[in-house]
Amino acid sequence: MSNKILIVKNLNVKFDEEEIIKDLSFEVTEGDVITILGPNGSGKTTLLRTLVGLLPYTGEIYWATKNISYLPPQELFQRKGLPPLSIKDFFKFKRVSSMQILAILDSVGLDSSVLQKKFLN
Repeated sequence: MSNKILIVKNLNVKFDEEEIIKDLSFEVTEGDVITILGPNGSGKTTLLRTLVGLLPYTGEIYWATKNISYLPPQELFQRKGLPPLSIKDFFKFKRVSSMQILAILDSVGLDSSVLQKKFLN
């Protein structure tokens, strides 16, 4: 029997009053290969941003990280007893300039304010 690594139930995402994602439910099982396909503006990027905690939503998102090899940074920090880091603090460990970081954020439509977001809430 395969392990479920992601469960999404009744996911809803709105910008102002416009519904971008409505009542989306799905599961991803260990070993699954999935594709998110759709035309421009259909909500693919919004879905991914929501799944990683960058956008507010209603519904449920459950990551079963204990059964897979990748741990989100916040869980890794909790297991090692490290203090919460901001995205900006995290990039201090990388060999990437501030200009490169800002360019990367801009290229995916994120504002530089995301650098202040903590990995742990």
